[in-house]
Amino acid sequence: MKTIHKLLYGILVAAVVFSCNNSAPAGENKANQEDSLMKSESKPEETENELAYLIGQQWVGGFDDNSIVLQIKEVEPEGNGVYKASGFNTVAGNKRPVSGNLTLDGDKVKFTLKEPGDHKQDGTFSGNIYPSEKLAMRGSWSAFRKDRTIGFSLENNNSPEAQERKKEEIVDVARRASEFYPQAECVVVSSKAFFHSSPEYSRQRTAYLIEGDRIVVEKIQRNFVYVQYYNEHSGKSTDGWININDLEVIQ
Repeated sequence: MKTIHKLLYGILVAAVVFSCNNSAPAGENKANQEDSLMKSESKPEETENELAYLIGQQWVGGFDDNSIVLQIKEVEPEGNGVYKASGFNTVAGNKRPVSGNLTLDGDKVKFTLKEPGDHKQDGTFSGNIYPSEKLAMRGSWSAFRKDRTIGFSLENNNSPEAQERKKEEIVDVARRASEFYPQAECVVVSSKAFFHSSPEYSRQRTAYLIEGDRIVVEKIQRNFVYVQYYNEHSGKSTDGWININDLEVIQ
């Protein structure tokens, strides 16, 4: 009988010891559960703002017969390389808000920035920003009513003093550009007037005209005219865009 009692007592002691070893205080258990839950929940990673460097940037350039200043004030990532942007543009002293999207596109940034409203002076700026070319901005403005489009090529400039100085130069160039028109006969006034593959300073080619050469304007875009030149000596013709600063209209 004593043997049975000893056996039962041993089983009871073992059960109590096992239970103690495998149980933890309620507070510790709760803490462990919360810690485990936090580890199992993965927080979504914040989208990197790769275009944050454009915040506060401004561009200046010619815009029809006026100058323009375009500023980007806010840039926020939307995902998949698309960013929400907003800012202002100022033309002829008229400051208007703009908003839209920026999109990473290889080595450039595509932009579409709209002015609010449906007035004839409202429209959409679209084009590209070129980080590799000191943040040059090139594109066009299309009127809301789709009856007018104005091309532009803007320089990045954040210095107010330099900006004002450039605005005067820009207005002069814009006014001079208005002297050129299709079928106008021009003469080259520079020692070399280089052809460009498109109406952009960065697209200069090796071919050029020399002072005194005469050409006829076929079309105009921003500060460039498109021409075709026939060389009587070589019998070859060359076509492309030439900067108006290298030309004068023959009255």
